[in-house]
Amino acid sequence: MHLDPESWLYYLPFFLTAALRHASEPGNRIVEAVLWSLRPPDREPARLGVLSEEQTTVVTEVLEYLAFSAESQNQEFALQVLEEYWIPGALYRKT
Repeated sequence: MHLDPESWLYYLPFFLTAALRHASEPGNRIVEAVLWSLRPPDREPARLGVLSEEQTTVVTEVLEYLAFSAESQNQEFALQVLEEYWIPGALYRKT
């Protein structure tokens, strides 16, 4: 998803919903694209860093579902994305 930050924020709810809808499908490109778009490093201008606290919470909850749900076919990748940026003490998140 090579969108500018404003477009990315606009479409993010749709992308997250689509990822949840297709979580159980092995190799689903929508889920993989969503996960890739949520990885650091943040772009310039920033996308990840402009999310509100509420938006950050929603993204984290979706990632946790993808990482820990038994039906998810992207558990490892979702867990990696969580650890890189979205959880406390993440590897690449500037606090």
